[in-house]
Amino acid sequence: MTKRKWYDNPTVDRWGTLYLLVVSTVLVGPRVVGNVMDDPSPWNITFAALCLLAFVVIATSFVRHWRNRNRASPPKVARVDPNSVPTREVWSARSSSSSRISAIKKLRESYPGLGLRDAADLVDDTTEPPNP
Repeated sequence: MTKRKWYDNPTVDRWGTLYLLVVSTVLVGPRVVGNVMDDPSPWNITFAALCLLAFVVIATSFVRHWRNRNRASPPKVARVDPNSVPTREVWSARSSSSSRISAIKKLRESYPGLGLRDAADLVDDTTEPPNP
């Protein structure tokens, strides 16, 4: 078992952006604003603009993490090999559907790991009913 890095941690993902937001607001923000007020040189104004941009990026990241904190990630679906789909299933989806698109949808509902292009190719290539 490999040891995880300190940054590969859900706690760091959750609280790291909040920590950066607080540190940038409390420690860096007043100094930068004070420098711009005391000496409005191009360097101080540029540095203040970059700090403001960093603050916006960090705040946006924090809000994104906060909004998705209880959302479960979608389950991983294993890819289905198109050769493993029985011809009878393809023919059944095609014959019970009124159009090509609905047949592809039915086939992908039956086999969630089947790609769109693979399902379309299977539906297009199956023209005759399978032999019983």
